[in-house]
Amino acid sequence: GGRGTRTDTAARRWRERIGIVLQGTGECAKVDWTFLGLSIAEWSLGWFCALFCYALWLALTIAGAMAATSQRAPAFAPTTMLDLGSGPGTALWAAAEQWPSISTMHAWERESAFIELGRKLAASSSLPAVRQAQWRQITLGSALPQHTPRYDLIVIGHVLNEMDERTRTRLVRSAWERCAGVLLIVEPGTSAAFPVVRAARDLLLAEGARTLAPCAHDEP
Repeated sequence: GGRGTRTDTAARRWRERIGIVLQGTGECAKVDWTFLGLSIAEWSLGWFCALFCYALWLALTIAGAMAATSQRAPAFAPTTMLDLGSGPGTALWAAAEQWPSISTMHAWERESAFIELGRKLAASSSLPAVRQAQWRQITLGSALPQHTPRYDLIVIGHVLNEMDERTRTRLVRSAWERCAGVLLIVEPGTSAAFPVVRAARDLLLAEGARTLAPCAHDEP
């Protein structure tokens, strides 16, 4: 089916990327420090694998949300995208797979390490929109910058649960004001994240938005 194919492709592409950031030289074989029986290289590999698995999980959850959106709005063909709190760019890859119509991608992220990793991964992508994505280091807080343009697709993935209620409210409202199509909000499926998503949904409905997924209605 369409949804399974999309998510499987996203997972495969992220597994392929692991080789890009595991490049090293023979000097890595020299061991002059250990902790709990593991060398620096082994600890580094362990942390990297944990980070990679987390990024893969993010990619799959976001890809699933995008597939559900596409099923509910099959005529939606965005050309511009803004990813807020982009991390290493997981949403960029998923969106480019789901909507090949996207030609302009902007990724906003606070951490420089994620931006560096995201750019390195994107440079090897076979997807032109991902390769040409524009990255910007920015700390999300309250409203978006005044001169932010409008985008067909705006993604807020795994970001809102890290903010206080007032900041979340202002960010969601501001993102909706800059949205010309779909505002996609993705959070972990936990009891702590559910009220965050519910509050964002209620706010957007009050602002005149319509629900696409996971609820197919606008009722409470």
